[in-house]
Amino acid sequence: MEFATLEWVDRFNNRRLHEPIVNIPAAEAEARHHTPQEPTPLAAEPTPNSLRQTRRGSPFASANALLYAASTIVLLRRVARSA
Repeated sequence: MEFATLEWVDRFNNRRLHEPIVNIPAAEAEARHHTPQEPTPLAAEPTPNSLRQTRRGSPFASANALLYAASTIVLLRRVARSA
């Protein structure tokens, strides 16, 4: 009786095809689940040639940096006056 029970459990877990998991044995599904997978890249992940890197050599890069610095100074002066 015990041997028949063990055979049934073995067949249920290792050989029977499970419809909810694409007709593969449960042992194979579990093995697939525990195998390490490569992470998929995110759509918003920065690429090696991002806009910031490509604009460093452009003539507008220094002008943009100066404009940012000037607007920061103006903002700081307004905050200092209101305090």
